[in-house]
Amino acid sequence: MDWLEFLVLVVPGFAACAEFALFLFVRPNIRQLPEAHRVEVEQGLLRTFNRVMPILTGLSVILILIYALRFKENDIPNQAVWAAVFFFSAAGASSIWLNQPIDQQIANWNPDELPADWKLVRARWTMAQGVRASLQLLGFILLCITMATQI
Repeated sequence: MDWLEFLVLVVPGFAACAEFALFLFVRPNIRQLPEAHRVEVEQGLLRTFNRVMPILTGLSVILILIYALRFKENDIPNQAVWAAVFFFSAAGASSIWLNQPIDQQIANWNPDELPADWKLVRARWTMAQGVRASLQLLGFILLCITMATQI
């Protein structure tokens, strides 16, 4: 295993696992908090995740693309790695298209005076994050398949 293969597993793997863990484990626990605290926690998550995850997602796409360009034969590892490029790119696009407008809306909320449709906005935000997390997880699984078939 060379450095590129190591980075291709670590960076996209961390991004995919962090996104999916946030969606699967953290979000259900946040829903149990009182409304004002729930919004404050979500705004805190936005501040931290929106600084790190766009960089990791973009870097993941670049690393996977560089790795995919190594493959010359049209075989299962080649197809799986290009599918991983697609899934991580789609996750990045969905983040820009679906998540960014909702993120900005939630970041501007006052936790003590929530808008009337805040639960609907939050539900759309959760759905958008689920799409992004699932795309990244599928991309990472395909990367693992690529690496496993190269042995």
